[in-house]
Amino acid sequence: TVKDHRSVEEGKLMVDLESEFAGYIIGKHGRTLEALQFMTNLIVEKITGEQPKILLDIENYRERRAEHLMEIAQKTGEYVARTGKSRLLDPLNPYERRLVHMALQDNGTVKTESEGNGVYKRVRIFKIVTDQAPDGNAAEPGNELTTDDNIGNIAFEAGHDPEGAEDIEFKSDDFNR
Repeated sequence: TVKDHRSVEEGKLMVDLESEFAGYIIGKHGRTLEALQFMTNLIVEKITGEQPKILLDIENYRERRAEHLMEIAQKTGEYVARTGKSRLLDPLNPYERRLVHMALQDNGTVKTESEGNGVYKRVRIFKIVTDQAPDGNAAEPGNELTTDDNIGNIAFEAGHDPEGAEDIEFKSDDFNR
């Protein structure tokens, strides 16, 4: 059921839902909630002829997910800066990728890039290397060297990094209902 609704920005309406089945409505990493939001917007557009932007939320999931992603971005950025090994995050929607990019944009030791095709892309976090490039010139920021030694993957659900970064926790029951 609809618990509350409010305008959050011009042209955007946030609708807060409540249900005893909130975990099922959210789905894994919010995928079911995103699908419901997409269908809601399609239906309203079909009825009104206008393109609304209706955002659905339940149990404050969106804010908790944003905080979780920004924490993962920070911890992964610290790991990459410390080890020099890049990390590839799980596929994220555009909003979630933006959160990761923004969380690390002012970090002078790492950079981020989206990889993949389609709506759900992955974010790679690289260490900024200003050592010598293979041609002997100093590498410019943004032109960092990527080798097999500094590439790795982050699986949010793995619970640990396969290379032993125990301090980075990726699994939270709050987000995997």
